[in-house]
Amino acid sequence: MAPSQWLADSISSVDNFCWQQKLLATPTQYSIPTSKWNHYEPLRRKWKIEEKNDFAGLIPGDSRTYNYSTELLYLEMYASSLYCITKKKGGWDCLRHYEILLAGCVPYFFDIAKVPSRSMVHFPHGLVRRLMQLPGVPGEDFLASRLGKLGQSTNTNGLIDRAVFPVNEYERLRAAMLSYVESHMLCKNRASELQALPRVFIHSYATKEKPVDYLRELLVVGLMETGHQVYTTFNASYVFQDFDVSGLDAPWGLGSYGRGFLYERALPPSYRSRFNIWVPGDSPPDEPFSYIKTTYNNKPYPIETFFDKAVDIVVDGNDIWGAHPEPVSATWYRRELSDCHHLIKPARALLGTLNSGALWNCEVSPQSRLCPNLHDAARVWQYGLQMTAEVEMQTQGWRSPSGAEFLLDIEDYLRTPQHFPDFVEKFMILATNARQFMEWCAKAAVAVQGNNAERNVLADCLAKSSPLLSLQRGFRCEAEVLRWERRREQVKEEILRHDADIVGLCEVDHFDDFFEPELERAGFQGTFKRKRSPAKDGVAVFWRADKFDEGVRRTIFLEYGRQRTKAAQVAVLQRLWPRDRQTGKGIVVCAVHLRASSDDGFRVQQASALVSALQDFSRCDEQIILADVNSKQMMGSSRTEIANVFDYFAACGFKCAYTDLGLQHGRSSPKYTTWAGWASGDFKATCDHIFVSRGLHAQAVLDVPDADELAEKFPERLPNEFFPSDHLSLIADLVIPDSRLA
Repeated sequence: MAPSQWLADSISSVDNFCWQQKLLATPTQYSIPTSKWNHYEPLRRKWKIEEKNDFAGLIPGDSRTYNYSTELLYLEMYASSLYCITKKKGGWDCLRHYEILLAGCVPYFFDIAKVPSRSMVHFPHGLVRRLMQLPGVPGEDFLASRLGKLGQSTNTNGLIDRAVFPVNEYERLRAAMLSYVESHMLCKNRASELQALPRVFIHSYATKEKPVDYLRELLVVGLMETGHQVYTTFNASYVFQDFDVSGLDAPWGLGSYGRGFLYERALPPSYRSRFNIWVPGDSPPDEPFSYIKTTYNNKPYPIETFFDKAVDIVVDGNDIWGAHPEPVSATWYRRELSDCHHLIKPARALLGTLNSGALWNCEVSPQSRLCPNLHDAARVWQYGLQMTAEVEMQTQGWRSPSGAEFLLDIEDYLRTPQHFPDFVEKFMILATNARQFMEWCAKAAVAVQGNNAERNVLADCLAKSSPLLSLQRGFRCEAEVLRWERRREQVKEEILRHDADIVGLCEVDHFDDFFEPELERAGFQGTFKRKRSPAKDGVAVFWRADKFDEGVRRTIFLEYGRQRTKAAQVAVLQRLWPRDRQTGKGIVVCAVHLRASSDDGFRVQQASALVSALQDFSRCDEQIILADVNSKQMMGSSRTEIANVFDYFAACGFKCAYTDLGLQHGRSSPKYTTWAGWASGDFKATCDHIFVSRGLHAQAVLDVPDADELAEKFPERLPNEFFPSDHLSLIADLVIPDSRLA
């Protein structure tokens, strides 16, 4: 059945939105007025570490804890605490984050790992995550379970284990965090990014019920801080320090919107000479000036344009995107830039469900009773997600928690819609009829998506059973299991079975005579580099030739500092270009196998050399590291220093696809990725990882076999007659930004 025209139009419109917002839009965000940052500097130094509460008493979402009548009292609550819980509100970029930082407190940011790569780009993500992970600080799951109890008590001490809490490290990281804020997060920083002319005209809506828009007002403050003459279509006099709220009508007479914290009274009265309120009929500002349109309160830009002048800049401060027009000639700034990818699998199933004859009536009569309303649309969406989850589990073994989360949201809404106003608020604009609902769901269908595999194949030269080597080194399995002519077919079948787009292999020693020709016949191209070792194996990267073009390659030997070693490990750095790219952005894939020894310090040095090479080579392109790090220890060390390779990659901003997905959704990372059955005993560890840079996201991973079942069936462990290597394959379904997107 061919798709209806309205369905095709809807997909096309969202296709355009997704690539345009990445290609044309620039991230922006909230900010802190410079005068307030300077004014509250003594407050940030008022309490000593040992005098502070563990966590501030304000609990997001618990109105009982919102009991501060003045800005000073509110900020003192933060300043007298080590941490304050914060999280996503309407959007990821929430004013609370900035108020916490203004007071010198550390934001304990729930789900910080989920923040889209192009939202809140000027935020100290790495420093905040390191502060949240200091020894003695409770984890997110524990705190989430305690939120209700915290809201009932003003005592938030006892949550941090002060006996192991590293005070000096906290102070060092906190100082670095505040230094970052002062350099990157003030209003003047965001205003300077607009590159506006000395005179600016800001065109935006306002209502008596809610005269304020946070992002807009903070930009007004920043523009005046940087010396601009500002003309507005709304009265923003509340940004001046001599503003008197008591004389205004309701709701202002009952208190400023959001209590006026942060944005209100941010500029000295002398700046009033830079501020002009424009009303229709007034003369336009003297040329030249920049014409800026902004959104307001999750509503679109103004439709009309004054002065018969082209709009120069559009600023979208909304929590969710809407179908509002944006002139291509203008410079776009968006506060919430989503990646448009996380719904791709549910969306594909849902597209087929929605593409039914009954819904074609919407093409002719969009207001027809046959077009689904919000409730109907949620039911269809629920059905599509349920089908997707069932099919994935039966055919691929994927665990895809994003779909499960959406299902829970929908089920809660359908069961008791009156108790879930947030659901209605988020989706009403986008899902009140079939076309709008389709636009929102179909946005994921334009993503370039890839399954990415990491595999230690066990080099032929290292595959020896115990009779052929000393009993301390050989595998327990029979020699026939390790015969290359047998194993190579199993390895090839394993690689091809998962239909990966990018493959990283370690311990490869038959590249020319097996891997390259066999995988080339299956549609792959590849590259290989042998390590400097008597074993003569190395690492390889393969990619599907119909999806990626080959870019520049770089190989590096990983030495011990400046000392040249006889058996240096090697890394391959391969740039790939998505076939349909329309921008200069590529993807850098790295395959690496770190040294197997008891010295984690050595491996951390190797990882440091690798990260330095990646930073130099990637030129800000997204990166995928397919690695056997040979490091048994996982994240969560009680020491403050970086104890292992996993910690080092995390500190450098890389996410392990398995661990990151597991932490987000209450699941653990793999219990093991190698379970070598040596003649001398078992070696079981999680040594293999798929690390990704911050702009890439894992939406599903392939589970490893159940450990108890493997132990029962294969007393020889790995390798065995069914598993050709002592390591297991890792597969991640990664969301890679659309090649047409910047």
